[in-house]
Amino acid sequence: MRRGGGGAEFADCCGGTVGCFSMKDGKILWSGEGGFPTTASSTVAEHARAFRSHWQPAPPGEAPLGRLATNSRLAAPLAALALANLHRLPDLVERRRAQTRYLLNTLEQAPGVSALAPAKGEEWNGFSPLLHIAQPRPRAFAEHLAQQGVPNSTGSFRLVPCDTRPTFPRPQQPCRGAAEILNRTLAVVLTEGDTQATLDRYADIVTRAAAARTP
Repeated sequence: MRRGGGGAEFADCCGGTVGCFSMKDGKILWSGEGGFPTTASSTVAEHARAFRSHWQPAPPGEAPLGRLATNSRLAAPLAALALANLHRLPDLVERRRAQTRYLLNTLEQAPGVSALAPAKGEEWNGFSPLLHIAQPRPRAFAEHLAQQGVPNSTGSFRLVPCDTRPTFPRPQQPCRGAAEILNRTLAVVLTEGDTQATLDRYADIVTRAAAARTP
C-alpha cells in the first residue's frame, strides 16, 4: 500500500489489492464522516459489505452473523452528501490544487520553510500544501503555528510515526528516518471553504513565525 494524499491509500504495482479512502470533513471528497474501500477482488468486496453490517448479508458459504463485525453503515444524509460531491469531484480537485498552489506561492519568501514538490511522473491532487521545515525544533514550530490558527498535521493533531505509538509493538530500532521526515514536514490542513483571505492569513502567520525564529 502507498499513501496517495487526501486520506487515501491505494494499491500500487507491487500487488496491493485494496484502496481505503476517508471522507471526513476536510478531504477533497467529503461527507463529514465515513469512507470507502476500492478493490477488484470480489472476495474482499463481499467481506467488506458483510463487516459493515454485523456480517450480513454474509459472503457465499458463510452464515449470517457468523463473525464478529460492526455497524459501520454510512448514514443516509452523509451518503447523499458524498454522492453529490462525487458528481463534482473534478471541480473539487481543481479547487484544492488552486488553493495549494496559491498558498505555496505566497510562502516562497518565508525563511526556513520550502515547498515540497511531487516526484517526477506523479500527478498530485494538492490535498495539503507540503513544506519542508528547516527551522530549529521543527515540531515546536508546527505546534506554534497551530496555536496561532494555522491547522497542520503535526502541530494540530500531534502525528507521530506508527512505530512509536503505544498501540503498536515497539521495535528495538525505531525508524528514525520516518520520524525525521514527519517532524520536518509542515502539512497545512485545508478545506473546500477556505477563501483567499484565509490562505493569506495562514501565509502571514507562517511568514512572521518563520522570520521570528530565523537567526
